[in-house]
Amino acid sequence: MIEVDRQFAEGTSDAVVIDNRTAAYNTTKHLVELGHRRIALFIDETAWTTGRDRHAGYAAALAEAGIEHDSGLVIPTGWDVGAARATARDLLRTSARPTAIFAANNVLAEGAWRAARDLALTVPTDLSLVSFDDAPWMSMVTPGITAVAQDAFALGTASIAALLQRIAEPGGEPRTVVLPATLTQRGSTAPPPVAFPAPTAG
Repeated sequence: MIEVDRQFAEGTSDAVVIDNRTAAYNTTKHLVELGHRRIALFIDETAWTTGRDRHAGYAAALAEAGIEHDSGLVIPTGWDVGAARATARDLLRTSARPTAIFAANNVLAEGAWRAARDLALTVPTDLSLVSFDDAPWMSMVTPGITAVAQDAFALGTASIAALLQRIAEPGGEPRTVVLPATLTQRGSTAPPPVAFPAPTAG
């Protein structure tokens, strides 16, 4: 058995995963370098290796920049577009709203994007948005959504190679193969606004 993308039996089974921590660190650092200090992380969960490592990368980039980790900006929103949209609307209506949202998967990114439209907030002038996971719609909207792209073909190829190696060497120690992910920059990130415009719709 080879675990692919995320691990439930970490250390006891072979696995092929994305370097979620480094990708999340680089994504958060990109926002920090633009000048953002209030960066919300919309995340599905932190019990599995995917969510745990994405949160760790986010926290590491903030710490490196000397930005206090605000637990109120780490928003658990599950895997539902509607729930993420409602949560984002509530957050973006506050006077201390974030200037950027880092969505830990493409479903949460869609929810945040729809919430910004509901409130007549312009991406990226009023709100920067980045996503972990690229999805076709992200290159179809204007501006396009900056996203971490995972190579599904490479995951599949490495997984079959790991399985064949395990068949050939059934007694070896469990191995984890970690593949890189790349940040595809489009138009959804910019320096934060000087003043927060009040949302007018929704």
